[in-house]
Amino acid sequence: MIGMAGGIEPEGHILRGPPFQPIAGQALAETTRSIDDCFRLLEGLPHPMQWTVRGVSIVCGWTADDPLALALGAIARSVDEGELSAPLPYHNRVHFCEVVLGAHFLARSVNLEPAQHTELVVAAVIHDLGHDGSTNRNEPFRLERQSHACARPYLVRAGVSEVRLQRQLALLLATDILNGLPRARAWFHFHAGQGPRPGAPEPDPVFELMADAPDLVRGAVMLTEADALASAGLTVERARLQEERLAAEQGRSVRAGDKARYLDTVFPDGFLLADLFNPNLEQIRRSAPPF
Repeated sequence: MIGMAGGIEPEGHILRGPPFQPIAGQALAETTRSIDDCFRLLEGLPHPMQWTVRGVSIVCGWTADDPLALALGAIARSVDEGELSAPLPYHNRVHFCEVVLGAHFLARSVNLEPAQHTELVVAAVIHDLGHDGSTNRNEPFRLERQSHACARPYLVRAGVSEVRLQRQLALLLATDILNGLPRARAWFHFHAGQGPRPGAPEPDPVFELMADAPDLVRGAVMLTEADALASAGLTVERARLQEERLAAEQGRSVRAGDKARYLDTVFPDGFLLADLFNPNLEQIRRSAPPF
């Protein structure tokens, strides 16, 4: 298992039970409440990223044999110490943990193969490293490349291969909601036999990997939906809280129609792999103030 400080108990970790240990037939309301409660718990932890990574490692039985898993301990400590994260209202270490737990939940819910589960969790951990609180400023993938650059030294020191580094980059670039996410969803529809093959050119050469890697595409879609789960897939109250935090981070007030515009742009047809939460998403969409 991944060892780290922070007063984290190795036994009886909350992630051993539902909803992170999926139970067939569990009601959506119960799953939603349990995840929301876990996210609230994160707010009060002194070392939330270490707690989160430790819990996932316990559930998955990770060892130091996998370089990706090995890198997580060092990255988690650096995040909790503020070296790779800033105390921003929204894109902070608690948000990182929310995305990790969302990705972990989705991986467990579909019995994702262990290597892909590890790859997805690592991408969730690093997806917003070094976030500066602004947007991409009309420079596609600016923040996502910055996050990958922050993580790369840790991954290289752990022995992660260049092939896996490139897959991590593809996953991270997919979280650019205007440039990467639509492409990942298009590739997902293609591999699922639900749409045409996406035409050239790719928004970035690393997306060429998706043509022959449906597992990578699935991971990219899971990551983007885990990234949105806390703000668009749980309760109306949490969605509003997250909207307020994002507005504060960007130095603006909450604007009428912001949430509806976001959902209509990014998830016009709902979640693809987190579809369990589509009723919540639609409730949030309906509750959004009009334009």
